Amino acid sequence: MKRIAAFILAAACAAVVFMVGWVSFRLDPGAWGVVTTKTGGVEDLALAPGRFAWRWEALLPTNLSLSEFELSPRELRVASVGELPSAAAYSAFAPGKPDFSYRLEATLRASIRSSALPGLVASGAAPDQAGLDASLGLLLERTKQALAAALVERASDPEFAEALPSGARSALEALEAEVETAVPEIDVLSVSIDAVRLPDLDLYRFVRDAYRAWLDATLAATESLLAEEASSRARDELRLETLERYGELLERYPLLVDFLAIEAAADPALLGALGARGGRSPAGE
Repeated sequence: MKRIAAFILAAACAAVVFMVGWVSFRLDPGAWGVVTTKTGGVEDLALAPGRFAWRWEALLPTNLSLSEFELSPRELRVASVGELPSAAAYSAFAPGKPDFSYRLEATLRASIRSSALPGLVASGAAPDQAGLDASLGLLLERTKQALAAALVERASDPEFAEALPSGARSALEALEAEVETAVPEIDVLSVSIDAVRLPDLDLYRFVRDAYRAWLDATLAATESLLAEEASSRARDELRLETLERYGELLERYPLLVDFLAIEAAADPALLGALGARGGRSPAGE
């Protein structure tokens, strides 16, 4: 009888230990959990719904806490309106001023990635469901911006522009990948294109190339003129500097006028100018 009682007691203790350590049992159906312990901190992996998880740390009183989260998808509508890069300059350059503006509308369905939960808990951004909802709002705003930026960046890609209006999977996957790269905490479940208005991309590329060629030629001609002007200015400055030095020399040594006249067999007009510069009169020789 004592053995049976001891067995029952041991089984009861084992059951209690098992139940205390069975942390996933505490989660509601469909909820994700993040384990935090005083001895080890926040665990790197979140507890998935329906999976068994047992932790010995739960046996220590007040040592383990479990944060529970519902990862409900959210739906976003994104509208991006604008112009292709340098569209205003290209439009003014081209005859007829073509319109290079665009409008893109998309719907994105996304949720927080389960792998991001431990980091959000550790940083204090999501201590509970309310905190997670607030963080999700901020992340979704970044997601909207990332999707709008991806639409704009890829709008000038001819393959993407052709595939986008029909909702081709290649175009949508490219958008999803760019959004998830920009906001790694977000799991993009789907992207759908609601409306697309793109300019004539062939014309845009033609005008862009013509504008750049014209700009290169203009800059080259300007550089040539500037170089010629700089050379002419340098020659003038050198000539003025030389004349100033001659003037200073003649002021200090007026007799050099006579010497230069003899050496150069200068004409009377030149001698008169030199004499006036040197402070003497040729007639007084």
